[in-house]
Amino acid sequence: MRLRLAAVKRFAAWLAAEEGFDADPILAIRPPKMAQAAVADLSDNEVGRLLKACEGTDLRDKRDKAMVALLAETGLRAAELLALDMADLDLDACLVQVRHGKGGKARRVRFSPGTAALIDRYLRARRNTVRHPAEGPVWLSAQGRRLSYTGLVGTLKARAADAGVVGFHVHRLRHTAAVRWMQSGGSETGLRAHGGWSDNSMIGRYTKTASERLAAEEFDRLGLGLTEL
Repeated sequence: MRLRLAAVKRFAAWLAAEEGFDADPILAIRPPKMAQAAVADLSDNEVGRLLKACEGTDLRDKRDKAMVALLAETGLRAAELLALDMADLDLDACLVQVRHGKGGKARRVRFSPGTAALIDRYLRARRNTVRHPAEGPVWLSAQGRRLSYTGLVGTLKARAADAGVVGFHVHRLRHTAAVRWMQSGGSETGLRAHGGWSDNSMIGRYTKTASERLAAEEFDRLGLGLTEL
């Protein structure tokens, strides 16, 4: 609807310039407000099951668990995760430097000491598989090259299937990080900086989802069901 209205307005403006057409009534039309779709995040239980599905002793297990934890905490986009180089990680400060975010914007993002420990565990395990372990890409494929988007999607979808998480896709971890932030009382300003959003259009969806869940929890806590009477 918005795209069609924009096209009509451009045509009306052209008619006004070429033919003297009165385009003001058309240009004054405002697009209708669109209903906000539900955010497809993961529950804490689903995230826990996904992490559990990554448990194991081989390099792929350690890599996948570290990636899931980092994505669920930071809300990094898949492309941002895959572009990370060793120089972008500061495990002591629990910070990751996103150098090429959406729109070319860079940012630094915090993660927990627990996730830092998982990343460190993976990096220690892969030392013998790379010539220069302190350089180059963080996430490696089985062939020792930078993990591709196809590789990321394939491995995490397989983990989700093992965990019984239905309808999984990588971007749901970004949604999860955002909803957890708002549900825990975080600010919209902080979330924008944390997730690298340029405006509040998506933030509003996360705020709405978090508010609805808090309201449901309060309803239960207050005992407002009629069976309580």
